[in-house]
Amino acid sequence: MEQVFANGGTDLNYELVRREERWITVGHTSSVRVLIVIWTMRGELVRVVTAFNAGKAMGAEYFAERGW
Repeated sequence: MEQVFANGGTDLNYELVRREERWITVGHTSSVRVLIVIWTMRGELVRVVTAFNAGKAMGAEYFAERGW
């Protein structure tokens, strides 16, 4: 999941859950796997809440936006 951030993931949205900002980011790993990562900041640390594979449509849109 660190690779999503290292490879320039794109923030899609955020929501407030129990007074905590949770960010939704799409990005890819070094093996070109597209993931959706939901995360929050805890102090200076990133805490991943969950991550899952992006669907085919989201993956195609992600790569199209990057010209791949």
